[in-house]
Amino acid sequence: MAHQDLHIPQTTGWRALLTHAQTTGGVHLSRAVEEHLVALLYRHVGADISPADLEQGLVDRLDRLLHADTSRPNVVGDQCLLFAGLLPEHAIRKGVPVSYFVEIGRNAYREYASKHRVALYETLADEFVAAMDVLQTLRALGSGEPCIDGLNAYNLWHDLGSAHGWRVLRALTPSLPASCSTSARVH
Repeated sequence: MAHQDLHIPQTTGWRALLTHAQTTGGVHLSRAVEEHLVALLYRHVGADISPADLEQGLVDRLDRLLHADTSRPNVVGDQCLLFAGLLPEHAIRKGVPVSYFVEIGRNAYREYASKHRVALYETLADEFVAAMDVLQTLRALGSGEPCIDGLNAYNLWHDLGSAHGWRVLRALTPSLPASCSTSARVH
């Protein structure tokens, strides 16, 4: 695997924002996943960022990622992670559940890990939901609003264990979501 040598001053802003989003969201990423996210965000979004400016121009900057070589599963995984984490409202507007990007992205990372025996991509698959949660928290820090709706928040929380999905649900309603179970428990 080619290692990109990014200089500390170039990535400090992203590292600080990701640390803040992890703390705010109560999610902890492994160092390897955090480093991958820093490099990914720096490469595809840029260096001059602030939480308030994150959404502005993000679609234009990520357009080149859409045209990347999708025959490589690691690129597909990166695309899905960025769209599920930073641009989920675009999928929601088209009627595509955010969980679709999670499943495609995790599977792409796992495929790449098994073919190339690169442990980082297995870790990315395992921590995909946590990484998405951090990116969605990052978006919420900038805009003050969640970037997912209640239905997607419920699905991400219920089906995938998303901490951010749970926080969005709790912000939308004081009621606790019902949990579906196949057998009722009586105490």
